[in-house]
Amino acid sequence: MRSLLRSRLLLPLALVGALGCGEDEPEVLTVDLPFVARVGTEPFACGKTYTNVGTTGTTYEPMDFRVYVHDVRLVTRDGKEVPVTLTEDGTWQHSGVVLLDFANKDGLCTQGTAGMNASIQGTAPQGDYTGLRFTLGIPEDLNHGDPTTLGKPMD
Repeated sequence: MRSLLRSRLLLPLALVGALGCGEDEPEVLTVDLPFVARVGTEPFACGKTYTNVGTTGTTYEPMDFRVYVHDVRLVTRDGKEVPVTLTEDGTWQHSGVVLLDFANKDGLCTQGTAGMNASIQGTAPQGDYTGLRFTLGIPEDLNHGDPTTLGKPMD
């Protein structure tokens, strides 16, 4: 009885292992790319006043700091670009677009949201990566769509 039970448990586990570890299946790397927003050398924060900014030495308090990115790629040592498959989360990442949101509702940042997102998450094939590239903004085909039908984060 014991060997029968063992064979009924081990054989399915062995098959699962064989199916999941094929030689032609690339290993997948989970990607979590954190971003830090800065104004010059200072960390960005809503409600803070920044002085001596830029070539004109401007003083200002930010009202928002959100940016869309798409076409996210990791760069190998030899310069090859490998696309990151973004994890669709229904809030910050959708249709290959990420909203990086560094603004909360503090100070003059009244147009922002209470939530913030400072990372890009997804998957890529295992590799030796040394860099990151992405495109700012929303892809043109989505940018000219109806924002009420695009869903978060493009709504």
